[in-house]
Amino acid sequence: MFKGIVTKIARDMWESAGKPETGSAAQTPVQAQAAPPVSDREPEIQQIETDIQFPYYPGEGTACGASCRCRWHIDVRWSDEYQSNATYATWHTAGDASVCPDCQRRADEWHDVLVRLEPS
Repeated sequence: MFKGIVTKIARDMWESAGKPETGSAAQTPVQAQAAPPVSDREPEIQQIETDIQFPYYPGEGTACGASCRCRWHIDVRWSDEYQSNATYATWHTAGDASVCPDCQRRADEWHDVLVRLEPS
């Protein structure tokens, strides 16, 4: 929102540069608006539709359960071995001392694993 306000002010200044102000024709100043409230919460992760069948999802069958902070990371990149784009999956843990043993095992198993080759 702030960027939009600054852009509008800059555009108005550019368009009116060198023009004398006339009493009633002068543009009204831009009203400042309150910024959206700042939150301490982490931004919500956007779910992406995919046709990849994962063997499990965060919290599924782990000691941490519903409090799991791990996620799948999917990466599509060129594979020299297959001469094609390929999709790789990695299980990312929260990366701190409170990662459960199940999630740590998954991270060891699922590090940059080829999931599929992409059509050319």
